[in-house]
Amino acid sequence: MATGVQQLRPSAGRISYSFRAVLFAVRTRPDVIFCGHLFVAPLAWLIAKLLDRPWWLQVHGIEAWDNPSESDHLGESFPRWFSIRRLVGMADLVTAVSRHTRRRFLAWTDLPADQIKVLPNTYEPPARLYVSSRELRERYSLTGKSVLLTVSRLDRGDRYKGHDKIIDAMRELVAWDPTVKYVIVGDGDNRVNLERLALLNGVADAIHFAGRVSPEELENYYAIADVFVMPSSKEGFGIVFLEAALRGVPIIAGNRDGSLDASCDGLTARCINPDNRTDILEAIKAALRQGSKGSQNLVARFGPKNFRTSVARVVSHLHHRRRGNQ
Repeated sequence: MATGVQQLRPSAGRISYSFRAVLFAVRTRPDVIFCGHLFVAPLAWLIAKLLDRPWWLQVHGIEAWDNPSESDHLGESFPRWFSIRRLVGMADLVTAVSRHTRRRFLAWTDLPADQIKVLPNTYEPPARLYVSSRELRERYSLTGKSVLLTVSRLDRGDRYKGHDKIIDAMRELVAWDPTVKYVIVGDGDNRVNLERLALLNGVADAIHFAGRVSPEELENYYAIADVFVMPSSKEGFGIVFLEAALRGVPIIAGNRDGSLDASCDGLTARCINPDNRTDILEAIKAALRQGSKGSQNLVARFGPKNFRTSVARVVSHLHHRRRGNQ
């Protein structure tokens, strides 16, 4: 097995990508075909058949929670006549980034449970964490303020992350503590709707939309945050929860999805019902009053070293099962 990862140049479209992938596989003849997303599973299966190799599928979040060929919001990725259920049933191994994704995936596939393993995402913090928060506080007039932070895409398809619920709670939060401000990092086609919601709720002056920021500047945003809050209801895992926890920022997350895995079942976050406005309000108030619950050693749990050990374990399982079927 290779010890590193080689990143090839991107392709202009699906046809070009598929053609290059087949040629590369035929030329290099890898031991295992790894498929990083459900939507390219047909290509991975084809290459595995051509080379007579086992294939391994990784599933992440909502793309794998329901049968894509039967789902209204995912069906366009596969024609109605195409049985993605039958195809993934031929995978030699499936890994899911969280227990929630594994449970949802198991509910509609034909694979036996022992062929679907949990392989959490990995995260390695940069060498330098905090850079400088003074400039950022001055930019948004946040000196002496209590800062809530969310970092995520603002696409319409990602409305489940809960920005609107926090904005909806801001009027009451500001009445409770006039120093509360909400900073949103990220951009997308739903930003204009969120900005409109902030205006309609009369809290636009308490909310700052930072847009996309560089990884280096993102460190400054975590440095000014008093609470990281993202009451998501459809999170496959949630790397941002690891980013916040490793920086000592108190976290509020949902309790209905893969957020539980990223928050170690609530050890590093307050996990609440993302659909309950009162729960969101009370969790934010408690986090601002009490601060952090105490961080766990997430570097050991989700760091690269442990991830490599987990990968070696599932690969060993894959080869053992392959030999057993021959």
